[in-house]
Amino acid sequence: GRFGLRPCMRLVTTISTIKTYEPDTCVSYGRRFRTQRRTRMAVLGIGYADGLFRTLSGKCSFAVAGHKAPQCGSICMDMCMIDVTDIPDVKIGDVVTIFGEEGLLQEKADTVGTITYEMMCAVAPRVPRVYLDEE
Repeated sequence: GRFGLRPCMRLVTTISTIKTYEPDTCVSYGRRFRTQRRTRMAVLGIGYADGLFRTLSGKCSFAVAGHKAPQCGSICMDMCMIDVTDIPDVKIGDVVTIFGEEGLLQEKADTVGTITYEMMCAVAPRVPRVYLDEE
């Protein structure tokens, strides 16, 4: 940025499963998302019990393999799904950035009508922390 500032916190998870769905298939609770095409969906090991706001369901994207992947369906307690159909190199175990890259956290805060600090504070104690001492 203009002042040389960098994000002070990054929240990441990994892809636990990848499955391909045919068109017109409902994904997640409440049938809130229905595939429009043959869709490659990745399951992430993060949900609202980790501090990922349920109100973001179907309204945000996460960074994976240099791309933004839309979150699809309801954010569940321990997991959520992203559409990786257009990101062919994605595989199980890949790291997905929830926030920590430029703009990702602000976009999510704006979407749910809050501030970035509330979203950082919402990250649950059960989420492991790694502290870096960089100067």
